[in-house]
Order: sequence, then C-alpha cells, then structure tokens
Amino acid sequence: MNAIFFQQLGDSIKDILEVIKQASMSDQITQIIKAKKVVA
Repeated sequence: MNAIFFQQLGDSIKDILEVIKQASMSDQITQIIKAKKVVA
C-alpha cells in the first residue's frame, strides 16, 4: 500500500512540476512578445 501511495505521490509531483514548467515558459513567451512590441 505504501508503495502505491508513493507512486501516486510521485506522479502528482511530476504533474505539478510540468504545469509549473509550462506556466513559466508561457510567461517567458509573453515577456518576449511584450519586448518585441516595445522595440517595434
């Protein structure tokens, strides 16, 4: 039972990290777009 719990916990952490990674990437893209608008 503990092994299954830790497996699910690990999967949840991976999902959270993936969401954070995608969010930070979209933030960077937004900043790049803003920077290009300022330059243009």
